[in-house]
Amino acid sequence: MHKVFEQIEKTLAGLKDFQQASVNRVVENFFSAGHSERVLVADEVGLGKTIVAKGVIAKMLRMQINRSLLSDDAEHPQQPFRVAYICSNLALANENRKKLAVFSEDLAKKYVREPSFGRLVELAAREKHGANGQLLEVCSLTPSTSFSITNSDGNVWERQILFQCLMNHNALKPWRSVLGRLMRSEVKQSTWDTRERWFQEWYELNEELVDEFLSDLESEVSLSEDLSDWLEVSGCSYIDALEAIGRRLFGDVPDDSEETWNELLGGVAGAASDIHSASFYRLRSDLRTKLAKTCARHIRADLFILDEFQRFDSLLDMSADSENALIAQEVFKRDNPGKILLLSATPFKALSRIEDDEVEASHQDELRHLLTFLMNSDQQRLSEYEAARKDLLAKILRLRDESFSVEDLSNAEKLRVERSLGDFIARTERGQIGENVDSVFRSKRLDCAKYFSHSDIKSFVAMTGLADTVDQVSQARHGHQLMEYYKSAPWALSFLGGYSFRERLERNMKNSKVRSALRASALCWLPRERIANFGLNLSKDAPNAKVHGLVNRVMKDRVEELLWIPPSAPHYPLLGPFEANPNFAKTLLFSAWAMVPRALSGLLSYEMERRLQKRKGSRPKYFVEDKKRSVPLIRLEGKNALTGWSLIYPSRVLASAPLVHGDTTLEELLAQRSVQFGDMLTNLHQYESEGPDDHNWYVYAGMLLDHVSGESDKLDDWMDWLQTEQASLKDIGRRKHLKEIAGSLEQLLDGQKTLGKMPTDLADYLALLSVAGPGVCALRMFSGLWDIGSSDQLKAAVGVAFGALTLFNKPESIAVIEKQSGTRVKNSSQLSSIWKSRKILDYCAHGGFQAMVDEYGHLLKGSGLSAGETSDRFAGVMGFQTSSVTFQYLGHADGKRHLIPMNASLRCHFAVPLGIQSATDDKQQVRVEHIRDGFNSPFKPFMLNSTSIGQEGLDFHWYCNRVVHWNLPSNPIDIEQREGRVNRYKSLVVRRRATEYAHSHGLDLNQPGNSGDYWEALFSKIDRLYENRNSDLTPYWHIPSGTAQIERLVPMMPMSREESRLDEALKILSLYRLAFGQPRQEELLGNLVRRKFSEDEWGKIRSALVINLAPLNQIISRN
Repeated sequence: MHKVFEQIEKTLAGLKDFQQASVNRVVENFFSAGHSERVLVADEVGLGKTIVAKGVIAKMLRMQINRSLLSDDAEHPQQPFRVAYICSNLALANENRKKLAVFSEDLAKKYVREPSFGRLVELAAREKHGANGQLLEVCSLTPSTSFSITNSDGNVWERQILFQCLMNHNALKPWRSVLGRLMRSEVKQSTWDTRERWFQEWYELNEELVDEFLSDLESEVSLSEDLSDWLEVSGCSYIDALEAIGRRLFGDVPDDSEETWNELLGGVAGAASDIHSASFYRLRSDLRTKLAKTCARHIRADLFILDEFQRFDSLLDMSADSENALIAQEVFKRDNPGKILLLSATPFKALSRIEDDEVEASHQDELRHLLTFLMNSDQQRLSEYEAARKDLLAKILRLRDESFSVEDLSNAEKLRVERSLGDFIARTERGQIGENVDSVFRSKRLDCAKYFSHSDIKSFVAMTGLADTVDQVSQARHGHQLMEYYKSAPWALSFLGGYSFRERLERNMKNSKVRSALRASALCWLPRERIANFGLNLSKDAPNAKVHGLVNRVMKDRVEELLWIPPSAPHYPLLGPFEANPNFAKTLLFSAWAMVPRALSGLLSYEMERRLQKRKGSRPKYFVEDKKRSVPLIRLEGKNALTGWSLIYPSRVLASAPLVHGDTTLEELLAQRSVQFGDMLTNLHQYESEGPDDHNWYVYAGMLLDHVSGESDKLDDWMDWLQTEQASLKDIGRRKHLKEIAGSLEQLLDGQKTLGKMPTDLADYLALLSVAGPGVCALRMFSGLWDIGSSDQLKAAVGVAFGALTLFNKPESIAVIEKQSGTRVKNSSQLSSIWKSRKILDYCAHGGFQAMVDEYGHLLKGSGLSAGETSDRFAGVMGFQTSSVTFQYLGHADGKRHLIPMNASLRCHFAVPLGIQSATDDKQQVRVEHIRDGFNSPFKPFMLNSTSIGQEGLDFHWYCNRVVHWNLPSNPIDIEQREGRVNRYKSLVVRRRATEYAHSHGLDLNQPGNSGDYWEALFSKIDRLYENRNSDLTPYWHIPSGTAQIERLVPMMPMSREESRLDEALKILSLYRLAFGQPRQEELLGNLVRRKFSEDEWGKIRSALVINLAPLNQIISRN
């Protein structure tokens, strides 16, 4: 138990001061007499609300363990502290489960229980073996899978549980087979049987809950007319209906007769199920709904966490009658339902415009609704807040009076509001606890006027002509949206799939007028023939000034040659495209139109490929299969040379040569290493024989150096790995390589074999491997970051090295090597394996591969990943799969003379679309996680294009420092929310400012040197040295000094209203907090702005009137 308390204390000690203050405030309120036990943490986006929740879990878990130790009740062992984590989608749930983990990996296996439910129906079953000393359980629920249940009959596991519940009723037991067939539905019998065996072995029913459910089934069921007629029953209970199904299929024959069942099975699966499938589905759905509602009454959790709850706020409405709300009422309205912690940076509309107030709930309405839930409808508390709010409003309104002086303001009314809300809401904002936090942003208006051309105008005219014709024929109007389409994407008609205009066009394609207008609209369609031969230059030919400006902004200075983001702290000056782009970062683009992510992702990725294909004498084609686009650079299989394995092997000797940060150039570093390894190679002459140069030395030199340098046990790990891989691989070619390496190495070590003559450049090659070899760099990283055994280090490093090989074997990566070398890799038979390996190593050295993996590894470890999981993540993001988007072009179908829209695809890799992702099923969840992981890595994609829908809670800050507002949102607060995706803990900007701070203050960047976590040491040093800071916001979220910034990029079309709208939006962002909780916010702020206060006066106004609910500041003010 000592280790448990040690881990809990470590978790709490890891909180920053403002997070610790919030944790203390939440727990204090939870256990205050008379409190509703409901608290909202509404910290500004990016400040770690989930980490605060983790702290709350740790503190409450410690309290429960202490109570358990004092009670020492052996007959009633303490159940695990259960957390029910409710969030909007599966992607967010999966991301945050790790953040909520109090225990580290080893302790988690012993003390953390696997979730006993993920859907409400699963509460009807429980594991037979109980808690077994486990202390914590975190279960995830989503509204779409747990609270919205009317339209689904559940997944196979839910139906298995439902079936087991039904079999607990005596009247239904004789009909086991037929009811099993009913519940199985379309699932294979083998799958159903496996689930049943799993249930019987590991689970048992919650008898109290099941009895209640079966009792509910005595109520009358509303059967469909077809099913009622078929069963010849009406006005019956669920139990009666289920019995009737059994009798209808079996009569009075007992169903233990396998022969009888097989004979009748065709009737169930055939005609009967065809006629009544919809009726059976509805019956299963009704039964599942009944069981889910019963389970909701029995859900038990010590702590409910509702994350980003504004996206499912019907759960908070205790008067609503929606299915979501009814289920939630069962959970939250019970006596002692557990503490409820709400998390959201935007728990209510932060600012409502006048036009919004007329059609939907206002800011004030939403806040009042939330407070009613938080205060559990306590009218006295609600009245106290309302009275304080009105007094504060009266004070704000006095500022309209020109005769009222700012000097006469007091903060008395503000403090009353803070006292009434402070027991229920904790909100920390950067500006309240940090210094000069807005300096991290740089607003840049991308002037698109200079890119505007005649083709832009011609394209719009052609689009208008087609639209007018379609409108005339279909008797409909396209409205103002046509201009938005035109401004949003070039060749807009090619990307309008799913839009109503496109549907109307396709419906009227046979009309002669439409056909004529379609021919005249060619400028509005992406020309496939120019894409096919890479003849379309996006930066010059796109009929859209915004795209011209964007391409020239994000794709300059050889960016197409980058395979990863330049590291923030390279060990030496980088070379090649990395030298040209030392500050390159990823771009996050938001648009109001769903067509934009598709169009920009495909077009910018095409443009990247086009630039890589600009070589003399080459005639590449775009529309070819991936396998025909290029051949792999390195193959570790079959008859291919073994040299590529030198990139994989994590040599201890090569990794032990430290890389230090300094002014030494790469050339100087390699020269020093070459001399060092040249000396070491003299110890390997026993393995050398006369004859021609033997290229196998490139493979075995590192291994043999490990053997003669006292690392033979590490070499044994490698031999074990080779044997294990041989046994597990199905790839015959790869197994041949592994067998050859293992056999030759064994013979070399036993003296049964020698190699030929050492190549004269072997020491140079080893020097390059020691600096930039993927396996060596990965080993150096893992040994510095994780305290794990050598065998685990080797496996993890090899995983990263294989991922690197996948990266360099991609067609886009090969194109980079080809462009830089001027050599076609397709002519691979003419290129030696060592040439290819050197090209990879040269690239890795030029791009600071070691510094890159160190930086990314630090971030992954900080997010809670183990060494093995980190290795898998590296391999996953290096192998990020190219996706595609569909576009339409004008072409002739087979045998047709008229032009019609036809489909083709654009590859997406440089940029990818995220689009609208509710992520409520497994496929959507995997896709969102895959894209998020790729974008949060140093590798491609370098640009993520999204609508701003559904991205709350997802982080994109590790390698991104540019946010493009392709369309300005109607509500200025959305700008803040969008940019909050990249302004977070240890963001790219923070890390780059940290290295600037280290250089400007002369910090020794070579500690902890070859062992330990460089980035952890750097932040710890800055943390200790930074003076006059207000909180722990510095240095982890914000470092006031430095040139690195988040770029806010807004494309400005000629004669557009965006210019004035942006100025207005930024002004409102600086003032909207004054209108917190008040009605008619826009009008209130407008009156204040008209008085034209000075900056000093605005400062005094904010100090006296802006609500401050940061627990840290309240502690400071008390002290």
